[in-house]
Amino acid sequence: MVQVQWIPPLPDPETMCSME
Repeated sequence: MVQVQWIPPLPDPETMCSME
């Protein structure tokens, strides 16, 4: 898991991966 620059209130960690 890579730490992204932006750290907004995501509903689920999956969303972050999907954006990537």
